[in-house]
Amino acid sequence: MGPVSGVRVCPRCGILRHLKHIRELITQAGRYDTTCTRLLCFSGAGFNDKAQAAAEGSPRIQLVDLVGLYGQV
Repeated sequence: MGPVSGVRVCPRCGILRHLKHIRELITQAGRYDTTCTRLLCFSGAGFNDKAQAAAEGSPRIQLVDLVGLYGQV
């Protein structure tokens, strides 16, 4: 699950925090197994250092830029 953005994405903006909260709500509801759920952020403008560090520090966070989405821009 994740948002799509045309601007630089950063955890400070609350996007990753928001996605983590949604995942926690789904987990608490007990209807779905979220143990393998990844947080995906898509951006056409790239990601700042903090977002990249968050993704490098967790296999459950994935950042997708235009090259990652289309293979070549």
